Amino acid sequence: MNKVINFFVISIGVLSKGGFMNFVQPPLDHEIRKAYQLKASETNKRNESNGFPAIKGIFDRMIDYLTKPFGEMIGREITKVDYAKGEKERLTEYKDYLVDNELITIEKVIGKDEAELESVLIEPSVGLHIDKVMLVCLGMGDCYEKHLDSFRQLAEDTGVPIVAFNYRGVEESGKGVTAVSKEDIIADGILMVEHLEKKGITSDNILIYGHSMGGGVAAEVYKHKKHKGPIISESSFSTFKKAVESKRGAFMGWLFDKLNWNFNGIGILESTENKNKFGLIVNRRDPTVPYENTSLYKEAKNRGVEGPSVIKIGRKNEKEIIRKYNVEKKKMVSKHPKDEADIKGKHDNRALNDYEIKYKRIKNNNLISELRHPHQMIMDQKVVKNDVSPKMKEIRAEIAAWFRNDQN
Repeated sequence: MNKVINFFVISIGVLSKGGFMNFVQPPLDHEIRKAYQLKASETNKRNESNGFPAIKGIFDRMIDYLTKPFGEMIGREITKVDYAKGEKERLTEYKDYLVDNELITIEKVIGKDEAELESVLIEPSVGLHIDKVMLVCLGMGDCYEKHLDSFRQLAEDTGVPIVAFNYRGVEESGKGVTAVSKEDIIADGILMVEHLEKKGITSDNILIYGHSMGGGVAAEVYKHKKHKGPIISESSFSTFKKAVESKRGAFMGWLFDKLNWNFNGIGILESTENKNKFGLIVNRRDPTVPYENTSLYKEAKNRGVEGPSVIKIGRKNEKEIIRKYNVEKKKMVSKHPKDEADIKGKHDNRALNDYEIKYKRIKNNNLISELRHPHQMIMDQKVVKNDVSPKMKEIRAEIAAWFRNDQN
C-alpha cells in the first residue's frame, strides 16, 4: 500500500512539473534533460500566475482527454428542454395546426457537419414586404415551439418577418448530433445567417435577437460573420463562465471555460467598432443572470463601454402590479407570514428577497399572468387589458423603426 501511495505522490509531482512523457520516458541526454526542466519550470510558473497551484497542470492534461465526453454532457444539459405535464403534446398539436393552416413555415437547414436544424418562418399578414428579417437565438433549454404565439404577435405588431430555430439536440434539430462545445452552437447560428443570405437577404438586413445564452451566441455569430446588421441582447451574461460561477462556483466556471463552453459577450462588445449596432435589454431583478456580477449590461457599464442602446425593464411595471395587489389583496400578508420568513432565510440579496415574497403573493392570488418571471423573454409578456407593457411597446417600436429605415 505504501508503494502505491509513494508512486501516486511521485506521479503527481512529475505530472505537475514536466508532463507524463517526462515520467515514462526520461531524457537520456543532459541537454535534453535541461530543456525539459526549463519547460517544466515555465509551465509551473504559468500555472501559479493564474492563481492555481502547480497541480493544475494535471487537470489540464486530464481535460485534454476528457474534453469530448464532458463537452457532450454539457451539450446535452444545455439543449435539454423541460416541459410541464402535457405541455409538449399541446405545443406539438398547436404547431401542426399552424403549419396546416399555412400560418407558419417549417424549414430544414443542413450544415456542413450534416446537422439538420429545424427553423420556423413567421411572416406578418400585412407586412412591409422588404428583404429584412429578425433571427432569434434562444436561450439554454429553450425551443421555438414555446414562443410561437409571441413571435406571431411580434410579427404582426412590427411588420417584421421572424425566423427562429432550435440548436442541434433540441427537439427535431440535429437528431443524433450533440453539441460538444460552444463552437457547435455558434456554427448553428452561423448556418442560419448563411441560410438567410442564400435567400438574398444581406447581412446588414438581418437583425439578430438573442435571449440569455442566445445573447452570447448572437455575439459570437456577430464576430465570426463580421455581421453588419444590428444585434439585440436580452437578459444576457457578460461571459458564460461568469454565469456558471454565479450558480455553481468558481471551479465549474473554470471547467466550462476549459471545455470551450465560454461564450464571451463582453469581449466581443468591447472590441467591436460598431457598438451602436448593439442593443441591450436588462432586468435588474433577474435571478437567473444576476445583475451585479453576471449581467452583460452591468459589466459593460463597469468597463465604460459606450455606444449600445439600453432598455431597462421590470421595475416600474412591477411596482404598478404590486400596487394593484396591495389594493385588492390587503389581507394576504397577515395570512401568510411564514412565506416571508422562509424566503428571507434563503437569500442575502434584499432586492431578490423582496421580489420573491411579492411574486409568491401574486402567484397565490392568481395574478401571475400580469407579472412574468424577470428572466423570461419580454416578448412573451401577455396582453393585459388589451395592452402590452410600455417597455414592450418601446422595443417593438425600435424594431419596426429599423425595418422602415428610420434609424442607422
